[in-house]
Amino acid sequence: MRVKKRQGAERKKELIRNTREEVVEFIQEHGLKVTPIGLEKNPYFDDWTNPEVYEPMQEKWIQQFLNKEISIGIMGGVKCKNGLYLAILDVDSEPVYKVVKEYETKTTVVRSGGERERGDKPDISKKISRHLYFFTKVPTKSIRKHTDNVEFDLIGVGCQTCSPMYIHPKTKREYRFLNKLPPMVWNGDLIFDLKHMIQETLGVNVGEVEKVPINELLCGGMREHDGRDMAAIRIATWYRTQGKNEEETLKLLCEWNQKNIEPLEEAVLEVKVSSAFKPEEPYKFNFVETEVFDEKTLAEANKLLNQEDITPFIEGALGEIVGETNLKTFLVILNAARQSVQIWGDTASGKNTVVDYVMKCFPKNSYFKVTGATDKSIRYLGEDIKTLYLVEFKAVRSKPDEESTAEYDVKLSISEEEGLCIIVVEKDPETGKLKTVKIKTHLENVITTNTDPEISDELRNRVWEACTDASINFPVRDRIINETVTFKENRINCENQRKILRCAMDIMQKEAPKEFIIPYMPELTAILCHNVPRVRRDTKKLKKAIEAVAKLHYRTRPHAKLPNGVEHVVSHPLDFALAWKYGADTIMGTFTGETEWFKNAMRVAFEILKSKKLLDANTFAYMLGCSYRKGNKWLKRFSDGGILLKKQVNIKLGGRKFVYSSPAMDSESGIIEIETKKLTDSTKQWLEKNKKYVDWSFGSLEDEMTKKLPAKLTCTIRTTKRPNVNDLPDAEVELEDLDAS
Repeated sequence: MRVKKRQGAERKKELIRNTREEVVEFIQEHGLKVTPIGLEKNPYFDDWTNPEVYEPMQEKWIQQFLNKEISIGIMGGVKCKNGLYLAILDVDSEPVYKVVKEYETKTTVVRSGGERERGDKPDISKKISRHLYFFTKVPTKSIRKHTDNVEFDLIGVGCQTCSPMYIHPKTKREYRFLNKLPPMVWNGDLIFDLKHMIQETLGVNVGEVEKVPINELLCGGMREHDGRDMAAIRIATWYRTQGKNEEETLKLLCEWNQKNIEPLEEAVLEVKVSSAFKPEEPYKFNFVETEVFDEKTLAEANKLLNQEDITPFIEGALGEIVGETNLKTFLVILNAARQSVQIWGDTASGKNTVVDYVMKCFPKNSYFKVTGATDKSIRYLGEDIKTLYLVEFKAVRSKPDEESTAEYDVKLSISEEEGLCIIVVEKDPETGKLKTVKIKTHLENVITTNTDPEISDELRNRVWEACTDASINFPVRDRIINETVTFKENRINCENQRKILRCAMDIMQKEAPKEFIIPYMPELTAILCHNVPRVRRDTKKLKKAIEAVAKLHYRTRPHAKLPNGVEHVVSHPLDFALAWKYGADTIMGTFTGETEWFKNAMRVAFEILKSKKLLDANTFAYMLGCSYRKGNKWLKRFSDGGILLKKQVNIKLGGRKFVYSSPAMDSESGIIEIETKKLTDSTKQWLEKNKKYVDWSFGSLEDEMTKKLPAKLTCTIRTTKRPNVNDLPDAEVELEDLDAS
């Protein structure tokens, strides 16, 4: 018995020795590089990736491994005997293993000591744990993905993995060869091919860039740290989607490469092209054809940003729009600050024309125009959209006069800075079980037009209210008639100015600081006292409007830089003056709820009452020149706002009918005055107090910008007397249903 045990131990010893020799034979045959590792799979020393350190030590480490003095790891991303580079795929989940299982008969496979065997506890081993060895033509970066049912590591540059014969620290089992085939040569980009296979098979996103500004990439001029490798695979895929074959793509990619400041090696380009054409279908990148600006346009945009006041240029860039100077310019300012706006106006008053041209002043992919939306479509828009442009707000309603889910989502996305977060239940494609999935939608702002006078308080509190000017319809008519007798090339066309403005906006979004200081804000409280319940939101709106003007002029405004490195643009009083010049009506219309469109309808209602005529939906619609439905909504809005009193007429005399009255028709006009000297003084005091943080290299506040300020900024608003109980009608039987809501 003792002899048999001794013989068995000797055979086991011989097997281990032979196995170690086989490991060394495999390493030397393929010219792999090794490094000593400890019990926790980590290299002994910090400088183990330095060739000057590991190259001279290879023979010594191999011998120590044979003598069982050390354990070794096999290095990824280093050049091997055949001139190729080793990459090792460490698969630790069954779904990923199923994706790559076909390669087990084509390349080296090592079974990890951490793979589960019968009797193992789940916390010390995994169902699957295998290493697949590949050779690549260029060094492969290391990546790690450990989420949900996707668990793998790609051992490339700067990483190593345990060699066969290493003892797993938890299971105490050896890593073993499942086969000793030579590592397969991978033709293509291993990382992208692997991600693509996993995404196509499992439907799991493993990190591919979804949105690719292809025009920007095609310009070249890239260095190593700019992401040349990632750009190359995307450009190769782009050419494939455009119908180019592999040879044509490689030629075009080489031409692109020559435009780079630090070009890639030709072998790398061949790998990228090979990968781009490897799958049956091209990689699913979301190619976005962003606008590319030439040197002349860039020079003009930079020149524009260096001006103290660029608003005249904005006016000129929207020259095709007749009139509406204030509206179109202020809309550009508000959208630059990502502020949500609702533009009111009657049918054919030019609302959408104004917004269409305004949006052309911004980078082409910064907004998404929608003419209608189904009930739950808004919450699935994703996180890439900056501005949602809704043509006619009532298009998001599934039923008239009833709030839809889409309308609710729009309101919520405006008020929630972090966007919408919806949870839904979906079936897991792997397990077939139901699971909860989180869906995010992020809109920076919403711009919409509306012909419906009715608006919910929740939406009104969240948006700016602007309106078109119906009085310009005749000048518009004259412009159209004039164009019919003018050659196309001689008609007004401001596209070149808008291109310069788009370029300037693009530069501004990248360069301008994100933080602002408005030293004179306390002097503006006179504007912010007309609607107590919403004064908090109105204050934020005014702040954002001023910041938008300051942002457009960030190069010519003072900058304050704190010790922690955070830079602020300090707003000049001219910023408020410009916001007020173009937006006084919109600002006060928003804060008081009385836009010019609103005031015009209200004047008609008061004219009827002052003439002692019956005011109901029919008479009001007749005088206003609108439909009965719209007239009824106007009167409802006036009564909801406490401007008119509503009572229901006896049903026997004509059904459910309302008539309106107003005991306080003697409203007065009030004037808001803001002295600019106070704004300037406040700014001077702030700059003096914080001069150690401020870089004000454009001269003192007694400069040309200050001279442009008017002495006073004024605006006229409607004021009404405080409600008095004596103004109410006497109680009568027919007034029992009086509703003053």
